[in-house]
Amino acid sequence: MTFTINNAERNAGTANSTLSNIVKFYLSADPVISTTDVAFVPTRTVGILPAGTATTITTVTVTVPGSTAPGVYYVGACADATNRVIESVEDNNCMAAAGTLTVVRDIDLRITELTPSPTTVGAGHSFSLLNTVTNQGTTPVTATSVTLRFYFSVDAIIDSTDRFLSARLIPGSLVKSGMSNSATSNVIVPKATVPGMYYIGAIVDSAGVVIESNEANNAFTGAMMTVIREVDLVMTDVSTASASV
Repeated sequence: MTFTINNAERNAGTANSTLSNIVKFYLSADPVISTTDVAFVPTRTVGILPAGTATTITTVTVTVPGSTAPGVYYVGACADATNRVIESVEDNNCMAAAGTLTVVRDIDLRITELTPSPTTVGAGHSFSLLNTVTNQGTTPVTATSVTLRFYFSVDAIIDSTDRFLSARLIPGSLVKSGMSNSATSNVIVPKATVPGMYYIGAIVDSAGVVIESNEANNAFTGAMMTVIREVDLVMTDVSTASASV
């Protein structure tokens, strides 16, 4: 997620600076800002400043790193963060903004499509399952992958105690904030499945690997499916040697 930082730099000395310098912006767990804090991108380049003069206030847009843990932080900036300019005082280059910034984990994974084809299938046979997972939050997924698990259920409430069918791995890079990922998975009905009507369901990130702003909407119930036992007894020969009896 991005936000803006207004900033200005001043040459408080009595001598003109002869070099430009780099201003870097930071996220800190405490109000003491230093170059060891988490640095934002981009930076700002400030040109030569005469003694006693200041730059105009500039607005810089920065992005909170996706790996940042939720919590309360301070935002700050350091003039001449690369120590290019030799100054009479080197320990007053950094400053914290007034107030704090609260970082939240706004990943919200949801299943938005679960469509089987066909809807009648024999035990031990396979069917196609069109499935879509969406990250409707504003924070990208930083995990390497997200697991989507498919289930059969006798009721419309899908949970991990239902009959597991199969799973697919979704690369985390494909479910960044606002993104959806769709695929058609080949799912096999276990041979021991009792014939009858079942709900097809799925749960995204059922193991809770990804920390989400809403953990209660990861399950999804799709259409009902009919499982049949494909035993088909037919006569293959009927004959008699007698023409009369």
